[in-house]
Order: sequence, then C-alpha cells, then structure tokens
Amino acid sequence: MQRRSFLSLASLAPALAKDANELPKYRVVTGYKPAESPGMPGRYPGRVVAVHAERSIETGTDKVDVATVKEMMAAGMRELTGDKDARDAWARFISPADVVGVKVNCSGAPNIMSTPEVVGEIVRNLAGLGVKANNIYLYERFPDQLESVHYDRYVPAGVNIVAIEMARRSIANYDPKTYVEVDFYGEDDTRSNMIRLV
Repeated sequence: MQRRSFLSLASLAPALAKDANELPKYRVVTGYKPAESPGMPGRYPGRVVAVHAERSIETGTDKVDVATVKEMMAAGMRELTGDKDARDAWARFISPADVVGVKVNCSGAPNIMSTPEVVGEIVRNLAGLGVKANNIYLYERFPDQLESVHYDRYVPAGVNIVAIEMARRSIANYDPKTYVEVDFYGEDDTRSNMIRLV
C-alpha cells in the first residue's frame, strides 16, 4: 500500500483564539487508523518556519522571482528539519512511491492565493525525489477559483489538478463519516469533512 502525504499551504494560527492561552477545541471523527509513517507534518506538528526575502516579489510589477522562491523554500525546509541539504529535508516527508496531495487556496485570487510559483517549486521538489507527476494532486474546493490561477502553467504535464465541488454546496466528493469540528469565530457551520480524494 502506498503511503499518502498531504502538504497544506495554509495554517491556522493560535492567534485565532480569543486569548493566547485558549486554543480552539478540535473534535475529530474518523474510522481510519493513523498511518505508521505519517507524511506532513510528521515529526513537526505545529512548528512554523518563516522565510523572508525582499527580492521575492518585484515592487511595482508584482512579478515573482522564481530563483528567490527556490532559495526560500530550500532555506525553510533546512531550518525546519536541521538538514544541511534541502533534498534530504524533503525526503524526511516524501518517498518516490508516495501519492502526494497539495491543498491550494484560490479563494482570494488573483491577489491572495497559493502562489503558482510556490506551488510549482513544491512540485519540482517532489519530482526531484522521484514522485511521478500522476501521483501528485493539486486540489481546491471550487473549479472556477482553481481554473483562474492556471497552475497547469507552472507544473509538469500529468500532475492532477482537481476541484472538489463541481457544483456549489455539493457533498458528493466529501466523506460524511470523516470530519473535524472546531469553532473559531462562532460561525454556524463548524464541520469540515475530509474530501474523498484524500
């Protein structure tokens, strides 16, 4: 059986809690057992590494400097793991036989989104470890948002780019028996179901 690893490009900060000492309570419902060798975040749950470079986005044109993104990604992975080589850091999480899902966020596109150049660099690193293009999935909730970003221009042919809700509010591609409930803002709907793709 292939191990499945899932990278998330978004994280929830403890700042969402009303008080620094009061974190939201998560209720996880699932019939699945934890993997023996989990992918992300693996041995680093809740650890955040920040990387900054002034030249990553050109002021005035908003053009992303791909070489700088590559350097930043490598530096972040080395800092997270303590490895001297970024490839070794990636290999702690991913093996060539894995099926890897990358959850992107396109809801604020074109200005706020999982930047295509960053997603492209993630995919480049996965391919560098030997993960086949058809074993890599980029996924998002709504097709119109996903299509507006054009990730296909930044990743090799064969990478799967998948929208979950082909019709708005459709639950067909969600697992009704696997979900997390957490209340961040006192919202009406606090349940987030796992997608069937995962």
